[in-house]
Amino acid sequence: MRISTRQAFLTSIANMQNSQTKLADLQNQLSTGKKLNKPSDDPVAAAQVVKLNRELAQTEKFQDNIDVTQRRLELEETVLDSINTSVTRMRELTIQAGNGTLGDADRKSIATELKGLIDYTAGLMNTQDAQGEYLFAGSKGFTKPYPEDGTGKFSYAGDDGQRMIQIAPDLFVPSNDSGQYLFEAVSDKVTVSVLPPSDTFISDLSVEYEDKFLEFSKNKGDLHMEVLLDSNSATPAYQYQLVDSSGNVLQGPNNLPDVTAGGSETVRTDGLKFTLSAPAASDFDIDFQASGMHKLDVADPAAAQAFFDKYGEVTLTFNGQGRFDLLDADGKPVVLDDQTYINGNDLVVEGFRMSLDAPATGDSVKLGIPLQPLSPVTDVSVNNVSTYSAAVDTHGQFKISYSPATSSYSFEGLKSGATATGLSATDLRNNYGITLTETTPVKENYTITLEVPAKTDTVLRQGTERQNVLDVASELVTVLETPVVGKTERDALSDAIAESIDKFKVVEERNVEARTAIGARINSLDDTRTANEDYKLFTQTALSSIEDVDFAEAASELQLEQAVLQAAQASFVRISELSLFNFIR
Repeated sequence: MRISTRQAFLTSIANMQNSQTKLADLQNQLSTGKKLNKPSDDPVAAAQVVKLNRELAQTEKFQDNIDVTQRRLELEETVLDSINTSVTRMRELTIQAGNGTLGDADRKSIATELKGLIDYTAGLMNTQDAQGEYLFAGSKGFTKPYPEDGTGKFSYAGDDGQRMIQIAPDLFVPSNDSGQYLFEAVSDKVTVSVLPPSDTFISDLSVEYEDKFLEFSKNKGDLHMEVLLDSNSATPAYQYQLVDSSGNVLQGPNNLPDVTAGGSETVRTDGLKFTLSAPAASDFDIDFQASGMHKLDVADPAAAQAFFDKYGEVTLTFNGQGRFDLLDADGKPVVLDDQTYINGNDLVVEGFRMSLDAPATGDSVKLGIPLQPLSPVTDVSVNNVSTYSAAVDTHGQFKISYSPATSSYSFEGLKSGATATGLSATDLRNNYGITLTETTPVKENYTITLEVPAKTDTVLRQGTERQNVLDVASELVTVLETPVVGKTERDALSDAIAESIDKFKVVEERNVEARTAIGARINSLDDTRTANEDYKLFTQTALSSIEDVDFAEAASELQLEQAVLQAAQASFVRISELSLFNFIR
């Protein structure tokens, strides 16, 4: 291979320039302390540096969140400690006020100190942080939680929200507690509300004995008060029963003899007291079965919508052998893992739920959104209590069929076996005391069976009225400022003192509970801060190993590269003098 003089010159110059470039890079690394100064230096390492810097920034944010949360929690703990001291003093004054040797003036002096404590405690409960947000307003930080309404009452204006602050990738800690949790802790009395509130046959509802009612209703959810027509009576008679949220009968059925005479009856049961009167005919509900099914509804909206989106309106047909068949909107079979049913049970098909009685072979229903009515009859109501009750006593359940050909109804009494044909809607009202609400026009034969007895269903929902410590103390002040002139006032004073002592104790217990929870949160913050610092150190070490220069190694490489360059330059001088013409002379 022949190497020309030009080629030798170019190669030598290129090598020396490469050495100079390496020297410049090494000198830049030594001057900056970084071996990775631009992404092109090492693209893979540069990507790692970006990732590690992002993780460091996130960790720094978590540490800032920890600092902010800890300041808020420590402020809350300090305020709660002051409130506890104030409430403890309130309870001491209450006990002192119960001393029988004190006179009206002494009690007024205690009331005066209590007023001062109320104002002081209200100020603490309306504490603001450094940003001007109220500490105990829940998520409504700029709403004053306990404004005074001008009558000495303090109503909570915040909500029950908590601010969850992220202090680690998968860890959130509440940075506050709402006044509703902290201060609305005193249960004043148990209440029961009637749903819907329009029911008129239940009146004067109250909790007569709280302990007894609470024990009775424990873990039972909403109670249902049902008034039923007694189908075994020749004349309209009424019964009532209490049912829990699962449908279990808790009390009854009990007779209401006075109601049949057109009056009312006061009922006392399990701590409840209320008055029942005769419900209006329109208040009674009748369950009815159409085509072997009581009703069609949606048990799982998401599943039902997905099923409908996939297949369109699906026709479900019962085959009479404990199985059903499905055809989609195009008439193609739809096959599911389980296509069986049991008479008398609910049948759930891909989110659609049917309450079954005993579907006949060939009975069908369309599963789609919106839901198809099971029959043209949408409602059956009692229009005449006496007529309906007498018909039920005679015939038991009714089976009513409609014939489009004659535009008339047929009647069959399942108990008596009696039948009637050619009936109009007016005949049903007059002879059996019922009114059918139907959609029009009627396009097919249908049969409905009425379940008996007719009944009302009223929900009784339990609740509690809550008081805050300020109102407890304010009510006690009012009692202490009232002169004791007789037994009535002294009994009221004794009751108020006893109740206030108990309520202040509840407030103190909630205060201790809250401060304990705050302490646990602060400990969690400390532990997480330490873990974050460790993670930060580990990340910084990994980052340093990627981008920071090793000065000893870089200095050695610099010396080596200098020696290489000097040798190249020296050898180039000698080589450049080698020429054939030098020897021709």
